[in-house]
Amino acid sequence: MTSQRKIEANRRNGCKSRGPTSTKGKRRASGNARKYGLSVPILVDRQAQGKALNLAYAIAGKGANNDVLAQALVVAEIELELERIRQARGTAIETAMKQTRAANGEPTSPARPLPADQKLPDGFIKALPALQRIERYERRAYSRRKNAVARLHDLRLLQHLKSIDATEQHNQRGALNV
Repeated sequence: MTSQRKIEANRRNGCKSRGPTSTKGKRRASGNARKYGLSVPILVDRQAQGKALNLAYAIAGKGANNDVLAQALVVAEIELELERIRQARGTAIETAMKQTRAANGEPTSPARPLPADQKLPDGFIKALPALQRIERYERRAYSRRKNAVARLHDLRLLQHLKSIDATEQHNQRGALNV
């Protein structure tokens, strides 16, 4: 059982970690998601809806019931979200690299390979804060995917067990009628 002292310490610590409290801080934090387009649900986009449905049908497989199909749609949505996050990461790196090349008077053509003995370019280092913000969305999406896939697995198992039970009942009825 948790002691009263520990409960009070948890409450005090909880009050300290509730995110930004000032209007300016809240506005800045809310802008992080909008900046990369990661706060918008993936299914708002009509094209993404079609991709998600096709992916969900592929994930669910033939003969899937409505529960399995609905959960497969959740998994598909998260997969598309992860794809969008990867694109945002690549865009952030490329943008920072182009800005650094332009500032140094270099051509802003596609990135060239970095020799193994060379330190990270300034552009990449400048992209690190943006990459850290993007990483939070990625971690959350991976966690959601893990839980969604586990739920999908459970639903498939349940569907399979129900089909076995129905087959056994059908066979028993057939044996009684002989």
